[in-house]
Amino acid sequence: MRYGLKLFSDNTELAAEADRAVRANYFSFVELYAIPGSFKATAHVWRACSFSFIVHGPHHGSGVNLADASRRQENRRRMVDAMRFADALKAPYIIVHGGFGGPLEESAAQIAAMRDERFVLENTPKIGLNDEVCAGYTPEHLATAIGSGIFTGYVLDVGHALYAANSLKEPWEGFLRRFLALQPVLFHLSDGDSHSEKDVHASIGKGDFDLRRILALLPKDAKITLETPRTPNTGLRDVMQDRNAIGRYSDA
Repeated sequence: MRYGLKLFSDNTELAAEADRAVRANYFSFVELYAIPGSFKATAHVWRACSFSFIVHGPHHGSGVNLADASRRQENRRRMVDAMRFADALKAPYIIVHGGFGGPLEESAAQIAAMRDERFVLENTPKIGLNDEVCAGYTPEHLATAIGSGIFTGYVLDVGHALYAANSLKEPWEGFLRRFLALQPVLFHLSDGDSHSEKDVHASIGKGDFDLRRILALLPKDAKITLETPRTPNTGLRDVMQDRNAIGRYSDA
C-alpha cells in the first residue's frame, strides 16, 4: 500500500518538510487541496517539489456546492484553480464532492460542463455536519455517476462510507464491500466514531474503527491518503505519527 499526505495549497511552509518525508518513504505522494484564489501565490512552491500530486478540488468549506443549480457559475469560478494546479503539477486526478441539498445528477452536469477528464468523485456521508443531505452516499449513486462517463473514477472515503452505513442502518462491512466492487482509484482513511452518522476524522488509534479489518479489505496496492487531524504550527508531527501508527494494523 502507498500512503499519501494531505496538505492545503496555502501550506507552503510545509513543502520542504513534506519533500523530506516523501524522500524518506513515509509517504508516496501529496494530495493537495486547492483553495480558490491561491494558485498565483503558491503554485511556484509546489511546482518546485520532487513528489507527485493528486489535487482535491474545493468543497463546501470553500463555498462550492455542486448539487446546487443556482451556484453553477460560482462553483465553476471557484474550481478553476484546482484545474490550474492539476495542470502545473501534472496531477492525474481532481477529486470533487457531490455537494448537498440537490441531486447528484446536478453535480455531474456541472462537472461535465468544465470539460476536464481528470475529475473523480468522492463518496459522502448521507448526513452532513449541519444535518444537510449529501449527494453521492451509496455505491449505487457512485456507480450511476461513474457509468455516465463524466468522471474518470471515484475515491472511496472509508469513514464516509461507514457513516452512511450507519444512517442507512446497514452493516458497515457489507456496505464497504459494495463500494470496493466499483474499484476506486484512491482511498481516504482516518480513524473515527463507528456509531456516528456525521463525519469525524480522528487520528489513527484515537477512534474505534476496526482498522485492521478495514485495511485487510482494501487492495494490497491501494493508494491511501491519510486524512487525519494536524495540530497547527507543529509541522508534520501529527501525520508522521499517524503514518507510523498505521503499521500496527497492516502488514502491507
